[in-house]
Amino acid sequence: MTAWIGVFAGSFSFGAGFAAAMALPGIMGSAALIIGAAGLIVALGSLGAIVDLYATTAATGSAVIILLASIATGYSLVAAALPYVARRPRLPRIARHAMGTGRALVLLACTDPERYSPATVARLHNELTINAGVDVPLQATPFMFLSMKARYRAVGGRAPGPTIARLLAGRIREHLGESPAADIAWSHDSASLAHAIARRAAAGADRAIVVVLGTRDSEAVAHATEALAQTGHREAGIRVEFGRSLWEDTALAERLAERILSALGDTDRSSAGVVLACAGAPPAWLERHPAGAEEENYFNQRVRMLLADAGLKEGAVRVAWIDWQVPEVSDALRHLAALGSSTIVVAPSTVALPTLETSIDLRHAVTMARLPSSARVLVLPAWGDDESLVHAVLRSAQLEPRAGIEQA
Repeated sequence: MTAWIGVFAGSFSFGAGFAAAMALPGIMGSAALIIGAAGLIVALGSLGAIVDLYATTAATGSAVIILLASIATGYSLVAAALPYVARRPRLPRIARHAMGTGRALVLLACTDPERYSPATVARLHNELTINAGVDVPLQATPFMFLSMKARYRAVGGRAPGPTIARLLAGRIREHLGESPAADIAWSHDSASLAHAIARRAAAGADRAIVVVLGTRDSEAVAHATEALAQTGHREAGIRVEFGRSLWEDTALAERLAERILSALGDTDRSSAGVVLACAGAPPAWLERHPAGAEEENYFNQRVRMLLADAGLKEGAVRVAWIDWQVPEVSDALRHLAALGSSTIVVAPSTVALPTLETSIDLRHAVTMARLPSSARVLVLPAWGDDESLVHAVLRSAQLEPRAGIEQA
């Protein structure tokens, strides 16, 4: 009887440990893998004992079926539990602990968490399956976590976006001086905006201006706004306003055109091509937030017009998406190469902060395009802490830099 229990318990531990190791970070993932490996050793040892004890095909076959079924059961149970790792956001109750009439600037940064977090991946999984209608099979759920772990490993364990967001906020503070105070909230945490405004309100601010470092009408911004509405900020006398979309800023479009032309250098404009890369979103989210697509379209068409005025063929400037939407960046690259573009610039247009997608997927898209060796592709970084983005944020919030700071 002990051998049969060993087959079941060991193989169950292996399946559960294998799935857990795919999702858990660092030492916890290693511990789960060790437990799973130990379970497999126990299961195989118990299977051998059953073969020796009974020496019948029926007993051996039954033990093998139990082993495989137990592995599948352990794996499936952990896979089913992973979405519940997502924590419910804890919202503050906004109140003013110091009275004043100050303003606060809050930058809602649309980028990845700084480090891999199973809770964040679980939250994304739930958003995609529940709100975006994306079908993620149960057996594939651990691979979604494993894929995200691998992406963080590919960038050295730390996503670049948060660091750049802090640099951008620091540069904005330099332009504003001490007033208004500037804070950062994160789009991947729906409660982050509420906490940022709560901090400013506690310091005496009665007005918060939110500038979205990304597309203003999006699923993440909607969740942050809904969470903020539950904090009682109106009752506390805190007025919250959203600044104009960054992608309505014509000076920012002019700056992107300048960056692209600078990258092209002395290249013959008639043989040049440009891919304006946008992040992309699932179809269900696009239907709920049509204004977001309009923001991006306005900006991209403005850049296209400026590049055409600079001598590029209008058909040689293509808009593409890194994920979810078509045409994909690799398709746009192949199209431009087929039209005769020998030098192509890939520019993240409506991506304010670097993400895992701009760091990994853009260059992967260039590789996947399999362009002829004669084609040269230049990939520009996201906006980051570019000086023109600093001033675009100030214009969005309708704030003036302090005296002595030159406007872009």
